[in-house]
Amino acid sequence: MRKHILLIFLYLIFLVVGCANNEEHAHEMAHKHNFNGSAEVPEALAIKAVENPKYPIGSKAISKANHMGGMMDGVEVTIVAAYKTTAYETSSVMSDGTEMEKHRWIVHEEFVNAGNKPIATGTEIKTVADHMEGMKDSIQTIDSSVETTVYIVDFVTSDGHEVKNHKWVAEEDLETIT
Repeated sequence: MRKHILLIFLYLIFLVVGCANNEEHAHEMAHKHNFNGSAEVPEALAIKAVENPKYPIGSKAISKANHMGGMMDGVEVTIVAAYKTTAYETSSVMSDGTEMEKHRWIVHEEFVNAGNKPIATGTEIKTVADHMEGMKDSIQTIDSSVETTVYIVDFVTSDGHEVKNHKWVAEEDLETIT
């Protein structure tokens, strides 16, 4: 009986430590994001600006994105720009050796020699995206993709950091303010 209690206790300790490490890793990855990005976009994307997006430029919405270690979840965002494209969830090893899994989003036009068709899941491809420290010129593995409208947004994170020109939030990650 004591062995069972001890095993359960050890299991709970490992569970708590594992969760803490995951939260710490997510928070660390969030701080690798460029807090003051540029509103500049690749030329091939600029021609895909949406004239009448669901969330108009200058309007506000609520983010339900789990980007930046959860620091975007539930925050109010201001729409800066909107583009119709394919957005990709990717995984990679950054230039500093940090593993990044299921990063959302890199848009089609931020990949080198991507062609005109969506990139297949599992493809390894170089990016020129510079959303995070160590991302530019890294090799990304495509985990999934979605054809959508993506937005550049401004917001204040749940822990008080002001973020300008965050790239990207998919339309599915936003809610109308009621």
